Parts: sequence; C-alpha cells; structure tokens
Amino acid sequence: MVWFRQYRDMSDSIYKIFQPEEWETFKDTGIYHGSVHDKRDGFIHLCAADQINGTLAKHYGEVQNIVLASFSENKLDQVKWEVSRGGEKFPHVYGPLDMAAQRSHIHLTKSPSGQFTVPDHFLEAL
Repeated sequence: MVWFRQYRDMSDSIYKIFQPEEWETFKDTGIYHGSVHDKRDGFIHLCAADQINGTLAKHYGEVQNIVLASFSENKLDQVKWEVSRGGEKFPHVYGPLDMAAQRSHIHLTKSPSGQFTVPDHFLEAL
C-alpha cells in the first residue's frame, strides 16, 4: 500500500474501470460519456492507483471481465478530486473522456478465487 501512495505522488495517472462493452464503444468512437452510474452521478468516476483494488471489490463483485485503463490527468479536462468513499478523495471528470488522454489499458479476468489481480508491470510501466 505504501508503494501506491508514493506512486500517486510521482505520476499523473488516474484509472477508469470499464465493462468490456463500454471499452469497445470507447475504442470505436474515441469518446466516452460515462456508464449508467457515471451519468446518474453527473461525472465519470475514476480512481488513483491505490484505490483500484477497493473500487474493484466494492463495485465489480459480480463482474467477471473488466478493462482497466490509465489516463494522464494532465490531458483530461474538468478533473476534480472530491471526497467520496471513506472520506477519501477520488478523481471525478465532469465531461467526456477522450481516447487521446489514455496511456494504456489491460484486460483483466477474475481469478477462480474471485479477485482481479492488477499486474505490477501495468502500474510500473507508466
């Protein structure tokens, strides 16, 4: 956990977790206007590296496959860090995501034990 906190300070990467169908649409159009939940809340939910596992556990328990994409915060418009779960600040984007701000992505499948594992090399490569 300490490594993630240090990582947050060294990088402008923030992360979006996509359902595979959402990712395919984003890939095809280059613009993402948000999930049903994002639209309901009025902003696109993202997270920092040290918030990925908690977000996956809380919101993706019934999902078998996801796409985790990293974005350069500096290339996104209207990013606000706002207090959310557990009093922690999360990045929220008040506008669409543009594929040009995306750095990399990885397809993840839940393990037989019921967890997603984000490989260290995905975070370290940024």
